[in-house]
Amino acid sequence: MNALIKSPATTRLLSSLSCHHRRPKKHSQIFEPLCAEVKLRRVRVLLSDSSQESESVVSDILGEITETLAATARCRAWAHYYLGLIDVRIARQAGALQDLWVNYTGGECIATVPHRSGSRREGQHAMESARSHLRSTLLLVGPASDALVRDAMRTLALLAGPLRGQQSVTMSAAGLIHSSIGATSRQVVMNALTTDETINGSFESTHDTCDEDLACIFGSLDTPWSELAERNERMNRLLDETSKALPASCRVIAVALCPTGEILVTSLSTSTDEALNLEIETACIFPDAAAEESILDSTVYIEVMKPLDELIRLNEDQIRGLDTTTVADNFKEESSKRDWWDERQHADHQLRSLIEEVESKYFSSQSVRRVFLGDDDDDTHISCGNLASKFEQAYASDHKSDENVASKEDVYSMTVNQLKEELENLQVHVTTRKRPSKKQLVDMVIEARAASATRPEQSGGTSDSDEKCMLLILDENLHRFPFEGMAICSKWAVSRVPSLPFAVAPLIKSR
Repeated sequence: MNALIKSPATTRLLSSLSCHHRRPKKHSQIFEPLCAEVKLRRVRVLLSDSSQESESVVSDILGEITETLAATARCRAWAHYYLGLIDVRIARQAGALQDLWVNYTGGECIATVPHRSGSRREGQHAMESARSHLRSTLLLVGPASDALVRDAMRTLALLAGPLRGQQSVTMSAAGLIHSSIGATSRQVVMNALTTDETINGSFESTHDTCDEDLACIFGSLDTPWSELAERNERMNRLLDETSKALPASCRVIAVALCPTGEILVTSLSTSTDEALNLEIETACIFPDAAAEESILDSTVYIEVMKPLDELIRLNEDQIRGLDTTTVADNFKEESSKRDWWDERQHADHQLRSLIEEVESKYFSSQSVRRVFLGDDDDDTHISCGNLASKFEQAYASDHKSDENVASKEDVYSMTVNQLKEELENLQVHVTTRKRPSKKQLVDMVIEARAASATRPEQSGGTSDSDEKCMLLILDENLHRFPFEGMAICSKWAVSRVPSLPFAVAPLIKSR
C-alpha cells in the first residue's frame, strides 16, 4: 500500500484530480474529498519513512489539503495538526521552544538540543504558526475524547509555556493539560447527571440543583472550542470551586505525555497569597535529542512505556492460570517453587530499577520537584533554622534519659493517695476490682506519664500531623506507570482521579 501511494502513477493521479488549477476540471469537485484523503495518507507514509522527502514537499501537500474546502473537516484537521508538528520541530531546532520553558521556570533540559538550523526569530515565527494550525485543528474536530484533539491540546500546551500572562485560562498550559485528560470519564458522568427520564410519556428532570451544579463542573473542560468565551467562563468557575474546596494540605498533579516527546507536568494548590485563589505551576521535561528524528516518534514512550509494558506482560504470563488446583500440581517440588519466586523477585527488581531510572532522568530536576512538592521539597537545601531545630532535638534527646530517671524516683517517693491523685490528673481511671498495690500504682503513673509525653500537643489551625495528600491525574499512557513508587511521592498520601472535576465534585457535594 505504501509503495502504491508513493508511486509516480499515484502522483500523476493526484495532479490530475487537483482542484488548484486556474480552470478546475468538471470532475474535480467530485473527487476532491477522496483526493485529500489520499494526499493525507501519502503524508503519513512520508513522515514515517526513513527515506522521506523534504519537509517542504510534505508542507506543500498539507497546505493543499487545508485549502481544499470540499475535504472533510477531519481530513483538514489532520493536515493542520501535521503542519503544527513540523513547526514545533523547527522551533525546537532553533532553541525557541527551550527558551520558552527553561528561562522562565529555571528548569533543565535532559539533553541540550543543538541549534542545527534557523535563528531564534525563525523559531518564534514557527511557534506562532504552530499555534495557529493547532487552534484550527481544535475548531474542526469534536470533543477531547478524540485522540487527535487530545494530542493537539497537549502540543498547544507545550507552545503556551509556563506563564499565563495575558492568556485566558482556556489557552494556558495548565488548562489545556487538564482538558486533554479524562474526557471520556467526564462525559459519562455529565450525561448521567443531565439525562432526563420519560415519565407518563413526557420528559421530566429527575435531578436537583446540586446535580446541575456538578454537571456544570464536569462539563466545564469540554465546552466546544468554537464557544471560547463560554469555555473560558466555565473553566474559571471550575478553578474558583477548586480553590474553595481544595484542602491546604492537598496538591493536584496532572502529568501528560506530549506527542512530540515532552512530558508536561502541572500542579494546583491553595495559595497563601490572598490576591490569588490558586497557585498554578507548570513544567516541561524535554526528551533526548534523538526524539527529533521523526515528528511521529516519542522517545519517552520508547524508554519508559515500552519497558513497562514488557514487565506487565511478563507478570501476566507468570500468574496466568494460577489457582489452588494448578499450584498444587505444578509446584510440588521445592525447586519449582524456588524458581517461581526467583523469577518473581527478578521482575520486581526490574520494575524498581525502571522506576528509579525514570525518576532520575525525567523527574529529578528542581523545576519538576517544585511542581510536585511546592514548598515542601526539603531535599534542595537545609536552612540554619532547620539545623538549630535539629540541635535542640538532639540536646533534648541526650537529656531525656536523665529526666526519666529523675521522674521515676519522684514517683517512687509518692504516697498511695498522691499516686491516685496523679492518675486522676493524667485522666487515668483504675478499673480493677481489687484495690491495686502501691507497686501497681507506681507502674501505672510511670506508663501514663510516658504516654502523655509522646502525645502530640493540640494547637489551633492546621496540625503538623495532618497527612499531606497528592491527587494524581495521569493521561491514557502514563496511568500505567507506578508513580506512587517514586521517591518524590514517598512522603505523601497518593491517590488517583481520572480528571480534575472528579477531585472537586466530592468536596463540593460534601459542603
